[in-house]
Amino acid sequence: MSSTQIVLIANPDYMQIKQHFLEDLTVASQGHPSSISFIRHVLPKKPLISSGIVQGIVIGGTRFDIASVEIDGKGKKRLLKRQQGILPQFDTKETFLMFIKEHIDSKALGVAINLGFPLQPDTGKFGEIDSKILYGVKEHAFHGLLGLSIGDFLRQELARDIPISVANDAVCLTLAGTGEEDGGFVLGSGCNMAITVQDHGERIVANLESANFNKFEPTPGLEAIDAISPTKGKNRFEKLISGIYLPMHFNFLLTQYNIQTTQVANAKELDVLAAEDTGITGDLARAILERSASLAATELAAVYEFKGSHKEIEILAEGTVIWEGWEYQNNIQKRLTLLGVPEGKIKIKKVEDSSLHGAIGLLTR
Repeated sequence: MSSTQIVLIANPDYMQIKQHFLEDLTVASQGHPSSISFIRHVLPKKPLISSGIVQGIVIGGTRFDIASVEIDGKGKKRLLKRQQGILPQFDTKETFLMFIKEHIDSKALGVAINLGFPLQPDTGKFGEIDSKILYGVKEHAFHGLLGLSIGDFLRQELARDIPISVANDAVCLTLAGTGEEDGGFVLGSGCNMAITVQDHGERIVANLESANFNKFEPTPGLEAIDAISPTKGKNRFEKLISGIYLPMHFNFLLTQYNIQTTQVANAKELDVLAAEDTGITGDLARAILERSASLAATELAAVYEFKGSHKEIEILAEGTVIWEGWEYQNNIQKRLTLLGVPEGKIKIKKVEDSSLHGAIGLLTR
């Protein structure tokens, strides 16, 4: 089989997928069932902290990143201290509380937590975004903490009458820049998106949980990957475009086309093949990465149409795939043009340490 044939079989109807995403987004925003979500997070009407010390805490699946930042009267930030490391096992609310107590800054006027677990939004005492953990993930069971508003729980346990805000990575990313951006797009090992909208006079951030989008024709590779996944039937869009799964698609097609070469272990190896291999394996790697970028573009194009202004929108992005994937930004922009988005209308921005800045933005935007 030629490389041209391999590329062609990898290409779905991107215009149709964009339209389906737009339809599901519209339905979700109206409160109806959809393959994606529209989880509203109401932002405070004004910054809760405009000067003084704010602490940001980023808790992912395996690592943490914690920083204290001092904000002067003009809004300029100065890093005071920062710590990074491996997370303990949060099997109970006590282990989670012990971790927070160990790292809390006694001088902080507010604490903001970027928490990488399934969350349900709530509103805290000071009008800040708070959240409840819906269920544990892997070894982090959070027994005793599920269903509790985390910020309120911590405020009581720490005896600190300060705003403690909690939100997930996509929501925090949306607030990592100037505060005027239109959304945040996470595309690394996993994927998700959040967007800002005006809702009955309030500015909100809506978490789309877009990894679950499923209105597209599945590939044989996706079906094979999904069949052995512990989340079978879920996160179908993520399983087609994100960094954990792209090597699986490559390896599946190697077997399907009986291509005799070494399988790849991760997305970085796939990128190297795409950049350096001029043969059929390089063509295959490039086809898989092009498809991923084009599918990411369908989501961005749908959001652009959903927002409706047809003015330039700015999307903050984080993740190794979207920033380090072979020709990824170029392929997104090419597909956006083919999807009818005028050139320059969607600007994708990068903010260094976006996870931390996004957490702090929960209190300062």
